[in-house]
Amino acid sequence: MATPPSADRGNDPCLQIQVDLSAMLDGELDPASVRRVMVHSDVCAGCRSFLRGIRDQVRMHRSLAALGEGLEPVPAGGGSEEPAERAEQLRLRRLGAQLRRRW
Repeated sequence: MATPPSADRGNDPCLQIQVDLSAMLDGELDPASVRRVMVHSDVCAGCRSFLRGIRDQVRMHRSLAALGEGLEPVPAGGGSEEPAERAEQLRLRRLGAQLRRRW
């Protein structure tokens, strides 16, 4: 019987290295752990690729954050009005349309 994939994960050193790589980029690892992670990444193509990927994600996230500084968030409805204001504007538009049809 084949071993379920979840059982193999406990023995895979790359899983812990990948967690540590993320922590390293966040500045959460001590120097000895950084060396351990970097040595492993130097010899493991999978972890080296993982490191490149998360570095790219961090770079993109920082770029987007820099672009968004000083911008106001857009409300979920997409407009700047409160729901009551939008409802009132819609009511007035409908009323205006009705009055134009009568004239």
